[in-house]
Amino acid sequence: LNPFGPYQWTFTTVPAARFDPNEIGARTSATFGTPHILVSDPGLSGAYTLQVSVPQGLTVDTTQDADGNLVCVRKGVDMSTITSSWDATGRVISITGQATTPTSSVEVVKSIRLTAPSTTGSMQVLLNENPSLTVRVGSTTPGDFNGDSLVNITDAGWFVQEWVRWQQSPTPTFDTDVDTPYDLAPHTTG
Repeated sequence: LNPFGPYQWTFTTVPAARFDPNEIGARTSATFGTPHILVSDPGLSGAYTLQVSVPQGLTVDTTQDADGNLVCVRKGVDMSTITSSWDATGRVISITGQATTPTSSVEVVKSIRLTAPSTTGSMQVLLNENPSLTVRVGSTTPGDFNGDSLVNITDAGWFVQEWVRWQQSPTPTFDTDVDTPYDLAPHTTG
């Protein structure tokens, strides 16, 4: 018996941000983009704040647009507004924005352009202080999207999933800029 009566409790979930996927294959002296940063909870509308910590060894283009936002941070399709800034001391990109009400996961940021050096190694890009994205720097094999040094059905599956995602209605605008590991063909602009 519980002498205190029924126990009641409540909780509130918050949007969980993540990189999708969580690994970038090997890069050598190349500018590339992080995969899409998503907020996983569908149907939520509101303001989002993300902190992306970039480790030493990866370079951030700190060029700003007319509004003072980083050119290297591209707004996701589900965001009505987004702002970004770079803290060189802490090596942190701060991103805030207002989401629309989506029917699926929210794309807050399409990509963040980074430059990998000519050295080799594995680095962790942090999202809200959690290790969320592994960047492997070394030799590059075209089509090796998961960085396992093989081009096989797994890589084809990753590419097809991404391609299908961007063929859904409404049809996105295409450009010729390279900013994700999947860019074997023209792709969308943020």
